[in-house]
Amino acid sequence: MKRAIEEDFPIVEINRLVVPERNGFKPIYQMHKWFARRASCIFRAILLGALKRAGTNIMEEFYKDHSNDPDTRGKVILDPFMGGGTTVVEALRLGCKVIGIDLNPVA
Repeated sequence: MKRAIEEDFPIVEINRLVVPERNGFKPIYQMHKWFARRASCIFRAILLGALKRAGTNIMEEFYKDHSNDPDTRGKVILDPFMGGGTTVVEALRLGCKVIGIDLNPVA
């Protein structure tokens, strides 16, 4: 089954969201210094694109409550190099189960 990320990923729209996010303060991501801090909106869009079926409008899904969404609820997301934890936090916000691994004990 094709996924939304394979057909139409909203690159331009997500790029517009990155600018204010990168300039804003996000306490959950600022708990410790991380060297390659990533914008959470990019990871949210990637996760939605990977979990939703082809034909789904990612931008319409972006701000919805996904806690009871059958496409995201209970799905397991593995991040073997989790670093600052952006993937793990965004997957949790979508109702997924997560596994995050890193060699650095701070991560």
